[in-house]
Amino acid sequence: MIECGYELLDLDPDEDPALRGRFSWAMDCSADQAFRDTADPDPDRWTTLVLTRDGDWVEYDCGMADFLVGFLTEEISPQPMGMFSPDQPVFLNSSRSS
Repeated sequence: MIECGYELLDLDPDEDPALRGRFSWAMDCSADQAFRDTADPDPDRWTTLVLTRDGDWVEYDCGMADFLVGFLTEEISPQPMGMFSPDQPVFLNSSRSS
């Protein structure tokens, strides 16, 4: 999953050291992707980054939980993840029963 957002924009963590330590944890249907930036050795200082479908990085000075709460309560504005509606959040994971 880490490479997923990078591949969409032809980015390579091996060619750009700034990408190392960024872990993907969410994506919306318009290809915006949320990452956890673990570059700081102190986990309390890790931030959330959104890689937009246009290739821009937007940093939020908060962790994943605070980002999700801010996003769902619309305290984070403008909405960082384009096509996702906080009015009808849906959690999807990779394990599906058939």
